Amino acid sequence: MSTAVGQVLFKATPLILTGLAVALPFRAGLFISAGGTDGSGCHGHGILASICGGDSFRDGCFACAAAGFMMGAIWGGIPGYFKARFGAHEVIRPS
Repeated sequence: MSTAVGQVLFKATPLILTGLAVALPFRAGLFISAGGTDGSGCHGHGILASICGGDSFRDGCFACAAAGFMMGAIWGGIPGYFKARFGAHEVIRPS
């Protein structure tokens, strides 16, 4: 029973956090895609985790979470910068 609950939490946590990350810009009237920020945050977390593999759990956990947050913020900040600077739309699709 505890393994099943752990798997549900393991798989649901990124989806819940991604939904929360979309809620704030959507409330402000912006439309963003959270898949890219979620993926880049996971990559940043994974890269730092592979580099710091032998560190203590407490320090490594916080550092990897911070790296994931920063990578996601950088990736999500790119369209935000273009929107603020040039007035570009968040969603660009090929014509």
